[in-house]
Amino acid sequence: MLSYLYTANSIWQSLTISFICLFFSLLSMLILRRFWPTTDRPRFKDIHGHIFGVIGIIYAVLIGAIAVGCWEKYKHADELVYKEVMSSLNIYRSASGLEPSKGNEVKQLIKNYVINVIDNEWGAMRAGKSLDLIEPNILTLNNLLTKIHPENKTQEIFLTFLVQETNKLREIRGMRLFLATSSLNRIVLQFIFFGSFLLILAGIFFGIENSLLSNIIVVSTLSVITGLVLSIILGLDHPYQGNIMTSQDPFVSVLQLMNSPAN
Repeated sequence: MLSYLYTANSIWQSLTISFICLFFSLLSMLILRRFWPTTDRPRFKDIHGHIFGVIGIIYAVLIGAIAVGCWEKYKHADELVYKEVMSSLNIYRSASGLEPSKGNEVKQLIKNYVINVIDNEWGAMRAGKSLDLIEPNILTLNNLLTKIHPENKTQEIFLTFLVQETNKLREIRGMRLFLATSSLNRIVLQFIFFGSFLLILAGIFFGIENSLLSNIIVVSTLSVITGLVLSIILGLDHPYQGNIMTSQDPFVSVLQLMNSPAN
């Protein structure tokens, strides 16, 4: 179920979770009214309303903290894409400081790396598939740089920079793959859904002595809002999956730059 929610379109994800919350709440409310006659129900007083408000505030604060953490994770994933793109571009441009034949070879390898990210890795991450930590183009590039013997001081400076930047690119990619496969702790996820269950359950009991229509309106609104919050958290928790995912446009832009005649 979670695998589907992580990879589903954000609209369907929101509708699915909201429908589950709404179905559970309305079904529970109707069953409650069916088997618990109105004459046997206790009357709620003003103090009960304040207690219900406190319950909602506590849950809102806790789930808000989790939502903020997921948002920070999403932003970090976005920043990693920018760093990975800039590192690839730095390698491509710095290759001009080497001997022409070796420089062109370096440029082709880093261009193939960007193409691989766009054509293969991004689609695999979106589908929730795991990727190999070893990338063929980066591995070949590392081996190539170790075999280059600089002919002058300028080439030596550029070669040193290329080695450092290649290692940096490999580390950034590793962090991207880690974020693509990591998720909220299972205990935290269980807390989120169980807390939602208790909140909706409290909403069902609150105001049951009133008319059926007013009870349906209040409980339905609470259920849908809870479902939307849960769907946002699940969407942001996996920044490289589903419909709410980090864009690959920076890689597309840098590939266009590499293919331009000026480069």
